[in-house]
Amino acid sequence: MIEVRGLSLRYTDAPEPTLVDVSLSVGPGELVLITGPTGCGKSSLLNSMNGVLQHESSARVEGTVLLDRQDVRRLELAQICRMAGTVFQNPDSQICTATPQTEVAFGLENLGLDRASMVCRIDEALAAVRLEDCRHQPASTLSGGQKQRLAIACALALKPKVLFLDEPLSQLDPKGVEEILGVIHDLKLAHELAVVLVEHRVEETIALADRVVLMDRGRIVSNATRDEALRDLSPMRRLGLNLPLLADLFERLGRP
Repeated sequence: MIEVRGLSLRYTDAPEPTLVDVSLSVGPGELVLITGPTGCGKSSLLNSMNGVLQHESSARVEGTVLLDRQDVRRLELAQICRMAGTVFQNPDSQICTATPQTEVAFGLENLGLDRASMVCRIDEALAAVRLEDCRHQPASTLSGGQKQRLAIACALALKPKVLFLDEPLSQLDPKGVEEILGVIHDLKLAHELAVVLVEHRVEETIALADRVVLMDRGRIVSNATRDEALRDLSPMRRLGLNLPLLADLFERLGRP
């Protein structure tokens, strides 16, 4: 679904490259957690995988990113938006209409969908993120977790094959975190989406992951299955990450 080959990135006037020779693949139905220290390049990697930096930035991007076997450089952003949805950190910056229903409709209107198809997709998307009962509620009164779920609904309504989540938990309270993790869990069960989750909150998210990718200084330093990552926490420990508490306890006790 996603294939990254030899990706390097340097922002204009930056003294050092942000990404260095990164290669990574994500298959249909797979959730890949990308984590690492602040400034390691994980968000830049995500925004290269979804084509934003290639199309909307003066950064120098080398290497290849294939989305559903198509080079993102040769796709228009409008095409990419149909194939891949992206949800960012701040839920307040992603909402531009009055209610959840009109917000989900906004992207569909831009696609020129007929009304019957639009209504069906709105219903499906709001149900997927458990916001059916809030469809007419003023968006400004939603909680942070509800707003982030609404942003996910807007992405899902376009029927993407890939969902990119850029630190979706970073500005949420524990209840909001629980809500988002529940939605991601449900999406894994019900959809064949490829999901790329960039997040520094490893404790809360690692149970959802099929693979864990660790980054440091613009490079991938580990690419392991979730179980492999939990059996050997030394790569995360070296990077100073907050470790999954239970796995850390058993490793310190010398137990599997």
